Amino acid sequence: QPAPSQIFPAGTRPPAAGLTAASLPPPAPNTAAAPATNSQLATLVAATRDAIRRSDFATAEKTIAEAERIDGNAVLELRAELKAAETKRNGRVTDLVTGARRSTAQGDLTAAERALTEAKALSGNTPEIANAHAELERTTAERARQDGEIRTVAASADAAIARQQYADAERLIIDGTRRYPSYAGWADLSRRLAEARRTHERNLMLVGKG
Repeated sequence: QPAPSQIFPAGTRPPAAGLTAASLPPPAPNTAAAPATNSQLATLVAATRDAIRRSDFATAEKTIAEAERIDGNAVLELRAELKAAETKRNGRVTDLVTGARRSTAQGDLTAAERALTEAKALSGNTPEIANAHAELERTTAERARQDGEIRTVAASADAAIARQQYADAERLIIDGTRRYPSYAGWADLSRRLAEARRTHERNLMLVGKG
């Protein structure tokens, strides 16, 4: 029979009588890492919810993936929260783009630009937003061209009134009103033309009487 020193390394004691090494209880598990893991998971959950609140969904996806490596079950609720937030965001973006297109069609270009700026801040420059912005830019360019033509016609009518070329002024005003009916300045030019004609006619009558 081998001596105890041949079975147990030096510096250790043999088990009590009747016990073998195999029958000894297993060593206590090392739980030192568990608190650190739980703390890391809690940090990732908090960071995910903060990212969702800020609509930073790319960051939320990243922190969810990190949390999933620690505890896959812990991220189920986070994924549901992220999906709900994305659905809400997408609905808001759709409403903003629809409103921007409506404002563009109605000529309220400032409101259209404001809506698209908010949509882009929420979702980036998606194809839907880019298309709506292209429509706005075309309408803005057309508005600028029309404004230039209106100013030219109105200035010509004003100059014709000053030269007492009333027939020419009337023709310009009628043409401008037909082409650009939304311009409020035609009414003022028509009023000034009528006053100039009355003054001219009174002057002619006075000359005739003299």
